[in-house]
Amino acid sequence: MIRAIPSQKIEQCFVGSMYGPEGRDADLNIWLSENQPAGEEELMIVFDFNDLAPVKDIVSPHVMPVPAQIEDLIDRTEKGERTNLLIDGSPNHFFVKTERQDKGGIALLIVFKKKDGLWQVSLSTCGFTSAKLRSGRFFC
Repeated sequence: MIRAIPSQKIEQCFVGSMYGPEGRDADLNIWLSENQPAGEEELMIVFDFNDLAPVKDIVSPHVMPVPAQIEDLIDRTEKGERTNLLIDGSPNHFFVKTERQDKGGIALLIVFKKKDGLWQVSLSTCGFTSAKLRSGRFFC
């Protein structure tokens, strides 16, 4: 379950000691709107990649959370809640949508994983054929 969350500036997402000095991709500020909208409570569908049809067939994700909702899931996971996030170094994938007019309102992929006790968060703008999509868990 993704919880409802108030609007937030993108620069305030994925910061703090659990992300480490190199853990946050600068592309988040480039590709995502400065002011992120509030996110509504949503029920997620969770797939491991070996369960999926070809990833190119997943073009219309069911849930597109705002980054602060993903950060909330990470925080809840760190506090011991079972959220279905992988914490073994395997990547977790979420689609998000940019509202930036100069970026065309396209769907992007936030990829994050826990490595050496810290979370690493990156943004993929290369779409559904990325090599990053060949492992881990996908949330939609």
